[in-house]
Amino acid sequence: MFKVISISILIILALTQAALPQSASSDELCNQLAGHPWEPGRNGIGGVEWNEVDAAAAIPACREALSQQPDAPEIKYRLSRTLMQVGAYDEALPMMLEAAEAGYSPAETAYGTAFMQGQGVRIDYAVALEWLRRGAMHRHPIAQHNLSVMLMNGQGTPVDSAESFRLSLEASEAGYPYAMDMLGYLYEFGIGVPRDYLQARRWYNEAGSRAVSRSAYAIARGFELGRGTQQDPQAAYNWWKDLAWGGDAYSMVRLGAAYEAGNGVAADPEQALLWYGYAAESGNYSPGMFALGRLSLQLADTPEETAVALQWLHRAAYNEQTEAYLVLAEHYETHGELGSAREMAELAAYYAHGPIVKLAREIIERIGARAAEPTTPGRFVTGSSAPTENASSESGVAPSPSPAGSEAPRPQ
Repeated sequence: MFKVISISILIILALTQAALPQSASSDELCNQLAGHPWEPGRNGIGGVEWNEVDAAAAIPACREALSQQPDAPEIKYRLSRTLMQVGAYDEALPMMLEAAEAGYSPAETAYGTAFMQGQGVRIDYAVALEWLRRGAMHRHPIAQHNLSVMLMNGQGTPVDSAESFRLSLEASEAGYPYAMDMLGYLYEFGIGVPRDYLQARRWYNEAGSRAVSRSAYAIARGFELGRGTQQDPQAAYNWWKDLAWGGDAYSMVRLGAAYEAGNGVAADPEQALLWYGYAAESGNYSPGMFALGRLSLQLADTPEETAVALQWLHRAAYNEQTEAYLVLAEHYETHGELGSAREMAELAAYYAHGPIVKLAREIIERIGARAAEPTTPGRFVTGSSAPTENASSESGVAPSPSPAGSEAPRPQ
């Protein structure tokens, strides 16, 4: 019996030993810990995304690998991208340039992106364009995507919508999900290509299936407006609800708008106010402040409720939500506070664009010389965005998430 047990243990130990992997070389370990998903041959499969590299483990492994292969551009790239992640730019960028000059397309892309975004250097679009063009010429999809963004926005170069579209299409067909999201945007708004909602929805769905969260905005909006699919307010509501519960401020505003208008759900102004409030308090989000102030003003029954609503509108205006100036001007004019009404209308005419300016000028003309000195607590000085001592002291300007913009250029 003892002999049988001993033989069994020996067999198990032998099988276990055979199953254990041989110790990886420093090159293999560096690749495993710091290799990028879009290095040649990976096509987005495997690798480690930006800000997910375990720098404490990767840096010594890649240093050891580089000591054994000092001319290997892929090792220089992996070490330098990890050093950039921890802010060691003085060492990282010269090393990244060496890898880029050796023609390694991920390094070309990363070096160009550093100058595009100001990662450890001042933004220099000329340098960014040079290296992103090299990466794009080598058909690196992130280089193609980032170069497409620069061409669409005219960053350091004349706008070239047709070339922006071509690059986005190539990167999308290579499987890069953020390019798919941008391609959907180009199709939806007819940039560099005739507008095509069906194609836009196709690429948004492709990007969304690869966990690009921005595409979810466009999918929801497609249901809301009937773009590339049958209009379905309830489906749009369900999308906005899921995104809002995930903490997205833009989606909170859209969900509030669905409750306010009764789109896809029974109208419920209290729920609308609730979601507008969540958005307003989420990172100083000015569209949420504006929606909350506007609806609160409409529903206010007491002077106290009116005062709170006006406070939110002033905060929204201070945070560059310029339509709030017009709402404030209309309110003050209606209540006979003509000086304050004119002041808000002048600010709307100065800062806003499009129809808001026209409406603001109509208020100014209507009030004319009847306006006395402004009397609004916490008013703004005409022609200035600076509040008086009674206004909110918060000065951060939260960017409004694009409902269907291209994903921001990706660090390497």
